[in-house]
Amino acid sequence: MADGVNVNYDVYRIHTQVTEEGGRVDAGYYVDLRDRETRKVRWEELEENFEYDPNQLDRKVVAMDQIFGAELPKVLNELNKELAA
Repeated sequence: MADGVNVNYDVYRIHTQVTEEGGRVDAGYYVDLRDRETRKVRWEELEENFEYDPNQLDRKVVAMDQIFGAELPKVLNELNKELAA
């Protein structure tokens, strides 16, 4: 599920800490970098902390935990309750 996804023809915007404030990846983590033209992926260890703002999310930065977050089942359950009411 992504921000602004269509569900039953209504648009639901999901607000999370990452979509509102951005995020940070600490130095020492390995991140995959993708070439826009060739789509080739290479792994690189961050030498410095990397901070990103919400405007970079899904444009220059992909936060996998944002896509496959542990909270998704809870969010979907609450959404189903709202739709049933």
